[in-house]
Amino acid sequence: FKLLFEDETVTDAGRLFVQYLLMGLIAFLLAGGFFRGFAQTVTPALALEDPAIADQDDMCIWLNPDDPAKSVIITSDKKAIKLFVYDLYGNTLQTVTPPGKPGNIDIRYNFPLNGQTVDIIAFNDRGNKEIAIYKMNAATQKLEFLNSFDAGNWPSEIYGFTLYRNRTNDRFYAIASGKSGQLRQWELIDNNNGGINGLEMRTWINGPGGITEGLVADDEFGRLFAANETNGIFAFDADPAEPTPSGTLVAEIGKNGLTADVEGLTIYYAANGEGYLMASSQGSDEYKVYERKPPYNFVKSFKVSGATGTDGIDVINVNLGLTFPSGIFLLHNDTNSSKEVLVCDYADLGLAIDTDYWNPRGDVVSAIGSANEIPQANALSQNFPNPFNPSTNIRYQLRRSSRVSLIVYDIIGRPVATLVDQFQPQGSYTVTWTAEAVNGRNLPTGIYFAKLHAGDFIRTIKMSLLQ
Repeated sequence: FKLLFEDETVTDAGRLFVQYLLMGLIAFLLAGGFFRGFAQTVTPALALEDPAIADQDDMCIWLNPDDPAKSVIITSDKKAIKLFVYDLYGNTLQTVTPPGKPGNIDIRYNFPLNGQTVDIIAFNDRGNKEIAIYKMNAATQKLEFLNSFDAGNWPSEIYGFTLYRNRTNDRFYAIASGKSGQLRQWELIDNNNGGINGLEMRTWINGPGGITEGLVADDEFGRLFAANETNGIFAFDADPAEPTPSGTLVAEIGKNGLTADVEGLTIYYAANGEGYLMASSQGSDEYKVYERKPPYNFVKSFKVSGATGTDGIDVINVNLGLTFPSGIFLLHNDTNSSKEVLVCDYADLGLAIDTDYWNPRGDVVSAIGSANEIPQANALSQNFPNPFNPSTNIRYQLRRSSRVSLIVYDIIGRPVATLVDQFQPQGSYTVTWTAEAVNGRNLPTGIYFAKLHAGDFIRTIKMSLLQ
């Protein structure tokens, strides 16, 4: 490259060709390759590593109802026997010493308790064979202990845990797993004494039996996914109508590079049943992505720089403000002695982004919005699909009527397309951009930026075009 750019015999066209070639290479790497199975490597944005940590092997995300940028990450440390609460910049907001050894941790919103609704955070107490429950104080962003309830007799340690909320009847459940492959489910109920008890609903075995830790529930479709560490991931009806369900093996060990010791599972929600089931294995340094809807087709693998032997993972699809407008992906890092939690910008994973459809705090949010809806804030969502070829959709909403411009720029700041330039009434909009030739030349593979101006509101998103 030095010879190329210093050689006076090389034409400007030749230099421009090299520039576009480099842009294409960058886009290729960001997108994770042209074929499935290519393990893209993602660089984490920050590490959560309070000085007191020992092994933060699971985590959950509390979504702030007033300002998503003030959401927090809660980690469970089984060796330090503590819970840690961090802000989105990695600062420790609270350190909690729980009543027992914390295992996997999960969260659900708006549980009806004592005539009010509270956000509950719960985990399996591995030492006392109990389920411990906290609530989040939204004003202080701190956890407050409610109570624990007896999880009954287990042939071995309570190993995994998740919460599930049926969005149709608004019932809440806790589900735990054990080293014997046993699964147990309780309905959570107000005990009329300021706490929450569990009413046992069913007990069954995950597949052929064997160590089971990773659990996650899809609240929209009522599915429970359970990771049998030696066989793969099984899917069940999350509602306890069937006392001993057999389940369906949806991701098998040995296929698509899924290795034994699957321990982490999480769900990414998107409209029309889209989204992802994501898995980690302590037997591998790759993360596997499957479609959320049946038949759960394999999508891709990716890695996180510096991370191996991951246990717990979590993801959120919500716009978390300027720092993480596309949401975040979290993972336990078993590489070093501190075993921190790493935070990745979800946009860096090379997967489809939908920050509009699913609100974990409540009901489904319309992806486009109806004519009668009045948006509560201006917003510009990540384009979908991304990467794209040749078309992509860009969604935005206007809190009030204003002059709007939506312009696409290339990586060096040159405008390549004006998508909107007019006065628009308040509401929600979707614009489709098809990458077309400019000045007689096709737009090359690379990074482009869509910039929205609406009054004094300015936002920009990054897009990847693959030709």
